[in-house]
Amino acid sequence: PGAEDDRPLRTLERAPHNLPLQLTTFIGRESDIKEVTDLVLDSRLVTLTGIGGVGKTRLALQVAAEALGRFEHGAWFIELAPLGEAGLLADTFSNALSVPPDSTTSADERLMRFLEQRRALLVVDNCEHLIEDVSGFVDRLLRRCPDVHVLTTSREGLAVMGEVLWRVPSLRVDHDAAAVELFAERARLVRPGFAVTERNREIVAELCVRLDGIPLAIELATARLKMLSVEQVAEHLGDRFRLLTGGSRTVVERQRTLKAMMDWSYDLLSPPEQALLRRLSVFYDGFTYEAAEEVCSGEALPRFEVLDLLGRLVEASVVTFDADVRPRYHLLETVRQYALDKIVDAGEADEAREQHAEYFRIASGLVDDGLNRGDTHWKDLATDDLGNYRAAMTWAIEVGRGELALELATNLRTYFWNRLMYRESVKWLVGALALVGDEDALVPQGLAFALVDASNVGDAETITALRPRAERLLARSTGAGKGMLSNAFALLMMSQDVRAADRLFGDAHRALREAGSERWILPLQNRMYTAWIMSESETKGEILELLSVAESENRYVWGPVIRTCFQLIEGEYQAVLDSVEAFDAADVHEEAMMLWFGAQAARALGRLDEALELITPAHKVFQIAGRGPFVELGVILLALGRTDEAIAEFQAGLDFEPSVVDRVYGAHFFASVAEMRGDFEASAILSGFARRFGEASSVRLSRFDGPVLAESQERVESALGADRYSALLRRGA
Repeated sequence: PGAEDDRPLRTLERAPHNLPLQLTTFIGRESDIKEVTDLVLDSRLVTLTGIGGVGKTRLALQVAAEALGRFEHGAWFIELAPLGEAGLLADTFSNALSVPPDSTTSADERLMRFLEQRRALLVVDNCEHLIEDVSGFVDRLLRRCPDVHVLTTSREGLAVMGEVLWRVPSLRVDHDAAAVELFAERARLVRPGFAVTERNREIVAELCVRLDGIPLAIELATARLKMLSVEQVAEHLGDRFRLLTGGSRTVVERQRTLKAMMDWSYDLLSPPEQALLRRLSVFYDGFTYEAAEEVCSGEALPRFEVLDLLGRLVEASVVTFDADVRPRYHLLETVRQYALDKIVDAGEADEAREQHAEYFRIASGLVDDGLNRGDTHWKDLATDDLGNYRAAMTWAIEVGRGELALELATNLRTYFWNRLMYRESVKWLVGALALVGDEDALVPQGLAFALVDASNVGDAETITALRPRAERLLARSTGAGKGMLSNAFALLMMSQDVRAADRLFGDAHRALREAGSERWILPLQNRMYTAWIMSESETKGEILELLSVAESENRYVWGPVIRTCFQLIEGEYQAVLDSVEAFDAADVHEEAMMLWFGAQAARALGRLDEALELITPAHKVFQIAGRGPFVELGVILLALGRTDEAIAEFQAGLDFEPSVVDRVYGAHFFASVAEMRGDFEASAILSGFARRFGEASSVRLSRFDGPVLAESQERVESALGADRYSALLRRGA
């Protein structure tokens, strides 16, 4: 109040961002922040280089916060440390920026299109382990997106044209410099009341010099003040540096200095603490206490000791603990890489990785069971450990443990489906299936899931590759395997003949139910689609009876969605809208289906603005699969008179492995567009095609679409004359 300065406040609220909140103060580097901020504003690509632990990430985040107001579309932090393979680079960027999903294009192309018209700053952290791939990716991004600036951190430059390299220096280390201030501030966190005094100033300054002013090294050293005096810390540090430098007191390379720091910190741990730290290195992107207990305990490390040892590692600052959402532990990436080297040297890596994979195999089964019961809490838990699941599957595939990899992949398929991560599901399933023979009990289920998810994203190549094996197994399978494969082939059949697909779904449901498989509800849910596509209630009694059985068994079966579908088929439009308003979705698919039904009911009642409002969020979900919502959105836009936008949506559905619904509805409504534009011959030909193809594939128009299109064709027939109109209908057919 009363301030005369009219400059905007420096606040993280003034532009969109995902910059993480820092829980400790940022000390020193005021001039560094200004210099790097100026570089970021003037240059398209700036890379902060330096050894691990020198503070590259923290400096990058401070610069991003300072520059935030200069980027209209915000500053976005992309963490690459947990990423084990370059194939997921575009997905990682897209997830950080919340890029809308769209499986009609690659993740790379989707990201480029999203950023082409935006002015944004991307902070890409920890590039070194994927340096070649990141370089090419960033180069393409900068060429396609002229107003995007990139600030990366890496131990080496990206070698991209126009890149500005800026080496992050150590903190100043004289008596009153930032390094001493950092030491004092961090020391107070572990020993309240600690202060740098005339008595200890010299030794603190000496410590900072020996630590080369590296922030991580200083923080690790101050953690030891809980059990050692400043003098004792200095004593241990001196011994370790002499060992690693051959007695030389000269300045050493940055990397060797950090290695010395890590060796020193590691050697201060007790043998059991060292053993636990080594085993913790097999976790990716954090872990729970329960996971640490299961994976790390063994003959040399009793289970009952893990909790106490883990607490001591937290106190030593080599493990961090976060309880903001769910209690979870993390290793700093530098510490994890160091510990990985140690576990390999100790000959314990294979055993630890096997225990890690086995633990997450069991955990994946719990995720699958929980999600199939409709408990969405398991989706959050699986997301926390996604890096661990990926690591477990990667290891299992690399060492040829196909059975383990396939069990993980099939258990996680429901999770990937809930997250709309169809492509990743296909990747793991195909990789695992290649390692196991047909005798494995999970192969039919794995093939079925892979075929379904490949069809969801229009992956014809994978379907072609897997289909012969799946057909061979279907011919000789019984029980649950036969049911799962029948369900998959029914979904594939929906691109040709919906009535034949419906019969296959019935076979699948009977086989699964007779086998006692809890997945017998999957074909039941799919028969909801066939009923809608055929616009008939013939199967209503059978489906609703089975639905009641499933619900009585406490199965998660989309009951409200299925009942709403039949309300729509039978023209109970207001009841549909009431159902949508009262519905509380358990997952994104359920919500999208209800919104889709609600949009069609609103359109049938002539409430087009409401229909558009309902279909828009559903469209964002369903466009991943490339099915009906393209056409449904197009129909609404056409009714609103937004013809060009409607045509774009029709075409999007037809460009992406179109289903029979896309073809039939697309042709009918292109016929309507042609009639509106006075191109009556084209309208008649398209109508003839749509009618014939609809009859052949069992696709029928809804009770509210049929009359609208009939009126359109009556105007066409009147304009052309009955004989000419009939001839053109035959030509279209």
